[in-house]
Amino acid sequence: MFEMNVLWLSVRRFGKDLCGTTQIALLDKISQYSEQVEIWARGEYEPSQNWGLVSFPDDSKIGFQTKNLAKHFLLSEQDFSKFQHVLIDWPLVRYLGKKVNEFESWSLIDRSPPADKGILSKLQWRDWKFAWKKYRDSENSKLAMVVSREHEEFVKNKIGKSVDNITIVNAGVDINKFNSSNHRSMNPLKLVYHGRIDVHRGVLSLPFISHILDQKGIKHELHLIGNGNASTKVGEMIKDNESIYLHDSMTHDEISRFLQGCHIGCLPMPSDYEMWKLSSPLKLSEYLSSGLLVVGIDHTGNRFDEDLKSIYLEPKENFVKGSAEWIKSVLDDGNFAELSQLSRKFAEQNLDWNLTTTEFISRLLNQ
Repeated sequence: MFEMNVLWLSVRRFGKDLCGTTQIALLDKISQYSEQVEIWARGEYEPSQNWGLVSFPDDSKIGFQTKNLAKHFLLSEQDFSKFQHVLIDWPLVRYLGKKVNEFESWSLIDRSPPADKGILSKLQWRDWKFAWKKYRDSENSKLAMVVSREHEEFVKNKIGKSVDNITIVNAGVDINKFNSSNHRSMNPLKLVYHGRIDVHRGVLSLPFISHILDQKGIKHELHLIGNGNASTKVGEMIKDNESIYLHDSMTHDEISRFLQGCHIGCLPMPSDYEMWKLSSPLKLSEYLSSGLLVVGIDHTGNRFDEDLKSIYLEPKENFVKGSAEWIKSVLDDGNFAELSQLSRKFAEQNLDWNLTTTEFISRLLNQ
């Protein structure tokens, strides 16, 4: 046990934000070595016995949420001084102001640069650059976390090559929760996408894969899980289509159970939007751990170093047609079970959170 109390200041909403799985996995791991571990965030969660969640109000309009959350942190009666190290999600750094200089040591957490578009995104880019420059120039900053090599290079190109002590933590998965079912029926074949239903995430391409499968006489269902700016458009597209289902957002537990009955996971995020090429999608790890095959657009965010036969990637221009053809070939060859086992085995050997977080935890506790 290390003599280090660790605090995480986070913008995540526990219970609502599926990306909070990263925080949960790291907190579980850190708490194995530190005396006291807390996360200050919004929402509710039943934490492990080894770390605590201090919940703050979620009462602000879009555009002011991060600023007001930081204000709640600063005005709270909680004691910062009992923590020897503070992890800070990048959107909070600007709004914490001089308080960051008072921490004994701190690390910057960047799980993604701004991923949305519009006026709000421009403001977020300002805050993202501020956070990285603050990290680069601070005497008490120790570590920074990114999700991929491409993400690290992006940071250095934008902020400067002098940014150091960056650790890559790829998206992992709880392989016990996201387990593979040996008894899933192939009739009908089930395709799934879960996450934001946004235009710039390429979700509108998925109904066209379903249309081609219909033309080929393949009995199937396409399940789209989530909400976003394309939800209404998707609803209109599938109005008369009995093969496509649009679901509201699900909890993490609900997603894990739902995936056990599916066969193909979809990654439609397009390569012409740079943020997707930097990413390490949680859903990809969850698909594979659940024994799903994967179809996606070919770019660095959707690739592993190892060429995995259960993942089919195509350039954006041929994604729809190519994915439908590949799915048909899998069915014709009758090798779904074999490919499903490859997905699960890869997840067990490479994607468990205990593996993906090891380097960061080691560097954090031995700084």
